[in-house]
Amino acid sequence: MSALGPAALAAEAAADRDRLYQAAKTDLQAGRPAQALEKLKQGLAQGVEDRELLWTYLLAVTVAYDSMGQPKHVLEAMQRFEQALEAEEIPVPPAWRGRLGGMNQRAAELEATVLESHGSVHVASTPGQALVRVDGAPAGVDGTIRTPFTVYLSPGRHVLRLELHGYVASEDVIDVGLGVRERVHPELARLESPPSLVAASIEATEPVTLKSLRAGDEGARHAWLKPLW
Repeated sequence: MSALGPAALAAEAAADRDRLYQAAKTDLQAGRPAQALEKLKQGLAQGVEDRELLWTYLLAVTVAYDSMGQPKHVLEAMQRFEQALEAEEIPVPPAWRGRLGGMNQRAAELEATVLESHGSVHVASTPGQALVRVDGAPAGVDGTIRTPFTVYLSPGRHVLRLELHGYVASEDVIDVGLGVRERVHPELARLESPPSLVAASIEATEPVTLKSLRAGDEGARHAWLKPLW
């Protein structure tokens, strides 16, 4: 039996990722978000090349986390979804672009809840698009988040590491306060420069309370989350 060629292998892999998504969709419709999330993460780990299938995967991840009542992960999934849309060099279809507007209101509601037990760190870098690691593990729903990105961390000390090809990795120890928003913006040094880490600037803001974020219309809570199936 002859081995499959590159094109056939790629087609087989794409079909497998589509099957995973369809199985995850069935789980979501049946009220099994944890099982759906496992399949969605498996598909994302394999790499989803088709842009609209990737967007659909990420939207489904957001739905799964929301169904599980995990607002911290919903916020991170929203950002990952937005990053995937913004990465496109060609226009994004209006049906997808319109979902971002609905996320803003929902994100404010979720952040108010998350900051009752966490702090937030908005991570940027110069240059941008650095991979974010927190306490040694890739951050985000599929481990591919790039700066700028906001992570939500439990109060206490955390190690934040930024990695970008061609640049010296930046690593900082940060103290996260309950309900406090912080900003970290290291300037990454090129590898041609002496191998020293560049200190990050950290700016803390006032603690955030529920009243500081405007609550939205609860009736519209899931309007933007409606899946495409």
